[in-house]
Amino acid sequence: MKSQLTPERHLSRELHTHLRESLDAYYAKPVGYTAFEKPSSPADWWIHLGNAIRVRSADGEKVKVLEIGSGMSGFAGYLEQHGIRDLVELHAHDVTSHNVEWLRSAADQVYIGEVSEIDLPGEFDIIFSTYVLEHVSNPSVHLETLWKQLVPPRSPAGGGSLFLISPRYDLFGYLCPASRHEPPFSKLKMLMIQWEARCRAIIAGEPQFLIQTDPAVFHRPFFPDADAVHWVSLHDIRAWAWAKGSTLRRLRSTPTRLLSKQWLIRNHATLAVEIRRS
Repeated sequence: MKSQLTPERHLSRELHTHLRESLDAYYAKPVGYTAFEKPSSPADWWIHLGNAIRVRSADGEKVKVLEIGSGMSGFAGYLEQHGIRDLVELHAHDVTSHNVEWLRSAADQVYIGEVSEIDLPGEFDIIFSTYVLEHVSNPSVHLETLWKQLVPPRSPAGGGSLFLISPRYDLFGYLCPASRHEPPFSKLKMLMIQWEARCRAIIAGEPQFLIQTDPAVFHRPFFPDADAVHWVSLHDIRAWAWAKGSTLRRLRSTPTRLLSKQWLIRNHATLAVEIRRS
């Protein structure tokens, strides 16, 4: 398959189907894929979810939470550790059944399959994903599906909240790791496409949702984000939120040493936002 980087709206149905089927086949038998091999617990980001749960549980009702792309999630353990598991009705989703038994032992309800193709019950107070959005091959459809699953606004406080945490691939000169197998000329072309897309999102307010159709994971052994087919951009997500009549709130991680590598990654190379339905 010819490699390309293109806005989602320009991606043909045939090419998207091929990409999705290839990814599903890979995830069915992943080799060295860390998210499927050990529990994850990015507590620095989940602290924002814990705070939102405490606020929403103040009326005495359980908070209905859906985790997207759970993998081998440690979120239930995080809730237990912080004494708020009983405040939550926890639903977990994943695209593959690889860790279904793990999820069933931790969540109240489990869903397996493509988000836009399964029957979700809706009326969620909080929907979140942690390092998942970069692996989504149809981000506009994906986000629209999640948006419709949130509790609609019923008070001045607004409706349900969508929390998104993922790498950012819109920093000037930075290429997604999924392009590592590409020759130099192809990488240069990708940089030009990336720059144009970011300008359109910022200036025209049109989210582009760049999709890479031939990621490195199909050519090389697994390494982090070799399967990141969606080049996530804060500018795209902000433009999408504005189109919904909402604004996004950027989330900050716990303090780290200023200008350290960890500080740069968390605060400049990571998308971490809350978008509340309003």
